[in-house]
Amino acid sequence: MVSTLCAQTVIFGDDETSLFNSVQSFSGALQIARRAGLEGTVVFAHGDASPTALNSKTIDLLTSVGHNGGFDYHYTFFDCNTGSARGQNLLAAAWPSTWHFVTNPNVVFGGTSLMHLWQRSEDATIGIAEARQLPLELAKFYNNQTGDTSWGSGACSFIRGRLWREIAGYDERTFFLHGDDVDMSWRIRLRGYRVVHVPQARIFHDKRLSNTDVSPIVPDHERFYSALCSYMMALKWGTDSQLAIVNRHLSGPEYDDVRIEIARRFDAGEIPTRVLGAEMVAQFDERGNYGLWRF
Repeated sequence: MVSTLCAQTVIFGDDETSLFNSVQSFSGALQIARRAGLEGTVVFAHGDASPTALNSKTIDLLTSVGHNGGFDYHYTFFDCNTGSARGQNLLAAAWPSTWHFVTNPNVVFGGTSLMHLWQRSEDATIGIAEARQLPLELAKFYNNQTGDTSWGSGACSFIRGRLWREIAGYDERTFFLHGDDVDMSWRIRLRGYRVVHVPQARIFHDKRLSNTDVSPIVPDHERFYSALCSYMMALKWGTDSQLAIVNRHLSGPEYDDVRIEIARRFDAGEIPTRVLGAEMVAQFDERGNYGLWRF
């Protein structure tokens, strides 16, 4: 049976209070969306890639939130570190839906966020509808009139289920933690569908600033996978000149580990081939970033 909506999140060692706050806020947003006309079965699925599973009391509590909120809560312990792409694919395969609502575990949903995303997604030309992240809003460009943007963030996006299945979901072979959302967005746009930003759909995404400047704190694993993603995206979607930009960026000693992993992937034959027609949808700026940026 295909449900109407599957809200799905891959977790890894996340604080149980944060998980509760996220699911509880989803419950409130769902009630508002239902009053606005959203019908059908709704699932909230946690896929756990942590070394150890959640305790049974936490699972029972989240199940109770779902029961009281009129949706089915499911918890799956993967018993391995799947990364985000594979974990999301496993959840989507377990609960195929008309829409897959991909979110991060530290997201708190604004009361009308789900309603606005659902209403916007009624447009048959839209393949992905992305929420606005607060307090640190993504700086990538979107059209103020239409909402059209280059890609939708995996932190909080509605993705049309039929398209997900047609393109076999995220490219889990190439992307482990970052870049899977950009790659999927471009593959969906290549099929003629739009990716739109919905600024009225506000969510709180728990990102922290450093104590010394206004830059977000970037953990070491995010530095590694973000840099690796840049190289893989340039290989799969970019030109030779764009790949050269990334190579220059990764030339410093702080990226020794990334260059070692790239070499391993070449040796193992784990390098993606360039997408046919990539130039029709792929966007890189002069620094190798994906898409155009407002600031």
